[in-house]
Amino acid sequence: MTHTPHRLALAACVALSATAGAQQRAAATLQVFGPEHYARLAAADVWRSWNGGPSDAILRPGPKLMFFGELEGCPTGTEAPQGGPLRQTDDGGGWRRLAELTGLPPGRPDQRHHWEPAPLPRVCRGAATDAAPGEQALAQLNTDPDEGGLGLYTVTGPQTRFQAYGPGGQGRTGANAHIQGSFVHFRQAWNSEQAFRPWAGGPESELQLRSRQGVAQVQAGSARTPEGELQVKQQLGMTVINPRCLRENRPGQKRLCQIQYLFNTAVYRSGVSDWSRVAWFQQASVMTDPAQGAMPVVRGPVGEAGRVALDAASRLPLYRSEGAASQHQPFADRVFDLRVRFRDLLAAQRVIVGRQLKRAPENLRAEELEAQFGPDWNRPEAWVLLSLNMGQEAYNRAGRETAAIGGQLRLLEISSLPR
Repeated sequence: MTHTPHRLALAACVALSATAGAQQRAAATLQVFGPEHYARLAAADVWRSWNGGPSDAILRPGPKLMFFGELEGCPTGTEAPQGGPLRQTDDGGGWRRLAELTGLPPGRPDQRHHWEPAPLPRVCRGAATDAAPGEQALAQLNTDPDEGGLGLYTVTGPQTRFQAYGPGGQGRTGANAHIQGSFVHFRQAWNSEQAFRPWAGGPESELQLRSRQGVAQVQAGSARTPEGELQVKQQLGMTVINPRCLRENRPGQKRLCQIQYLFNTAVYRSGVSDWSRVAWFQQASVMTDPAQGAMPVVRGPVGEAGRVALDAASRLPLYRSEGAASQHQPFADRVFDLRVRFRDLLAAQRVIVGRQLKRAPENLRAEELEAQFGPDWNRPEAWVLLSLNMGQEAYNRAGRETAAIGGQLRLLEISSLPR
């Protein structure tokens, strides 16, 4: 969980392929989720799983929904991939409770769809296939074009069936210890002629990432809970990739070739009431994620409109906000607007390689950057969109109390803005 000393590099996904032209010279927008997608998603063959590892299915463009954690009665690391449309339900009473958890209106019976992790009878012991709403992580889809969207509920605690990873972490590697996550991820056809190129407008262009989100339910401890024992968060994610870098990656060569961004749109933490006093939340930073093969990750808060996020170590600009700031109370229908200039991407590459080489970013040579991001590292049209995602994570160190967050996504789009 990028709880920010903790992070969950897991993603749960719903993906729609890109439709933008290979060379956007004027402003171009790719909407991956919005009202016109709600009903389409309900009818799609949605690949979904809990604890799903890398596979051809997850790497292909297409709808995906994933959860990560431990399910009661199932061996650690059990995977449960599944395809087909999301389940439709007309249980009015239960659906009203789901709507309370995520903040999405119930909608008509024919507009209601949901999915939750379920045990595998052949490997799991004594686990029922259903649970009362609020005891289980879930995804909810309301296809009403005016009130609908996708809801996620993420919960872990002493009475819940889908738990966080234990102290040994995911796969007993130590990574993502005490964390559970629910994600919707929009993976793109990045290696095609139609790949979306966020900076195709030239070296002065910028990427715009817009979303409409909300958080309806939060449980992150009481006044007696120790500081940092519980944390829940909602985040936006984006990954860009340099295809030539990957194509020319020789055996044994460990080029990076891609960069992930994680923007903390909402964070709630036990023992914290004034986030302006939390030093680590005031600035952005760069890390490498061992759960994703050491992928470099730019992460940080979302500031007030106009605020630039600086790297905490180098003070180089990494992105800025032009919309709502990170939230610390429940909220509805906030529009987040993140901007990443191509020069910010160049700065991120310098910060990443500088950390690897233990050198100041401004002292790096071009060949040192090329060694990690390929010969096109500084060509704006060479970078394409790999994926967008929205996720929720719960960190529960002791497991004595419940950590939960329920929220929704109504709109997610990316634009290339030339200058």
